[in-house]
Parts: sequence; C-alpha cells; structure tokens
Amino acid sequence: MTGREGQDGLDGLDGQDRRAVPVSPTRVGWSIVLLLIFFTVVRTLGDRTVPAGTAIDCHHVAGFDVPAFERCLELRPNAIELMTDLGTAHEHAGQWDRAESVYRRALAIDAEDGDVRVRLGNVLLRRGDAAAARREAVAALALQPGRAPALDLLARADAAADAGRNR
Repeated sequence: MTGREGQDGLDGLDGQDRRAVPVSPTRVGWSIVLLLIFFTVVRTLGDRTVPAGTAIDCHHVAGFDVPAFERCLELRPNAIELMTDLGTAHEHAGQWDRAESVYRRALAIDAEDGDVRVRLGNVLLRRGDAAAARREAVAALALQPGRAPALDLLARADAAADAGRNR
C-alpha cells in the first residue's frame, strides 16, 4: 500500500474502494420507526411476561390449603370438585359456616350432585340441624338410591332428631 490507501477503513478485502452510498430519507425514516417499535416492545416485554401471582397447579393442591383452593376457584369459579375440596378443608378447620356456604354454592351449580348433598348434610348435622341434614340425605338418596354415605347420614340425622325429642 502506498500513500493513504486503506487508511480510512473503506477499502474492502479485495482491494476495491468502498465509499459510503447515499441513503434515501424514506429508508432512514423507516429505520427509525422500526427501532422505536423494537425498543418499545423490548422495554415493556418484562411487564407482560411476569406472572400476576404465584403459579398454582389446581389439580394437585396439597392437603387442606384453603388459600390455594380459593385461588383456584377464582380461576375456575364453576369447578364443583374444587368446591368440595375447599368445603372439606373448611370442615377440617372447624369452619362449619364456610363449609356450608361452599357446598351450597356447589349445589347452586349442580343440584343433582349426591356427594355434595351428603357433605352438606354432614355439616348441617354437625351444626345441630338434624331436620335439614335429613332433607339432604333424602335428596341424595333420590339421586343415588342405596348409597351408603347417604343412608348413614339419614340414620344419624334420625338418631339426632330422636335424641332431641327425648330431652
């Protein structure tokens, strides 16, 4: 190389002179628009990908985790199985009024669920309402004739009613 050849960094590897090519204003405008869109999307991407809360697997809630069941019901408000699980968790905690409320909510969705009727009847009997427990047992037996838990509830409700009359 002699003189100033290659010193401005515009020479190619093949020795040809590479000079700047004029760029049209339209091309510059589109480049700026694309860059703005790109940086706007990248900047807000993190906000859109962060989960709103802790992820929860509603099919595998551990034990009697009332808050987890309640979060799942927010996601699936008509899931009767979740309602029965939540009701059971309330029963386990001795929260009979809450268990009753959840079971009644489930029956409002599916009045022909014999299992929920038996669960509600057990809660009502536990709260001392033998007549209401008996009604739930009879309704469960109408849906599922001969079902052992419903027959057991009916017998216990009748025994509680007899004990109440003999006092």
